Amino acid sequence: MENSAMDASERLTSKSNILAIGDHFPKNTNKKREITKCEFKSEFPKRLSQLVMGDTYVIAEKKFAMEDLLMHIIKVDDLTKHYVFSINKTDDACISYGRTIDAKSVLRATKKKLSNEKWISENVMEKTCQKKDATHFKVDNTVYQAMSDSLNEQAHQIINYVCFLQQEFLKQRKP
Repeated sequence: MENSAMDASERLTSKSNILAIGDHFPKNTNKKREITKCEFKSEFPKRLSQLVMGDTYVIAEKKFAMEDLLMHIIKVDDLTKHYVFSINKTDDACISYGRTIDAKSVLRATKKKLSNEKWISENVMEKTCQKKDATHFKVDNTVYQAMSDSLNEQAHQIINYVCFLQQEFLKQRKP
């Protein structure tokens, strides 16, 4: 009996591999893997802007992704008006207002639609009428419409992109 107990203790030494599966490879502790650090907060808006809007402009540099595009009208004299466009500058005197993801691209699109007008600075358009009558209202309506169309075009782009993402997601879910 002592013989069998001794045989069992000899078999269960530190060299024996009980339930060992696969080959034993020693760990190399000298070689450490590099940690890849992703800067999500700085890279995400750029990438999302590229995907959604088609350009590399940053869509939001602040905490919230939504931006405001505002238009003010400054009357210079009886026949001349300045249309001042601003981004995220809230003011009680704004005449037209739109909330969007990328206000800079909406402003660029609005400027493109009104490219035949006189722009006296990057965000200020000057319009002079020949006589004081109903043409002032037509001019105002033209500028409002250009800004509104630009906002709607961007909203349409975003909706199309979200619908595309939904379709791709549904394709991947189907077995």
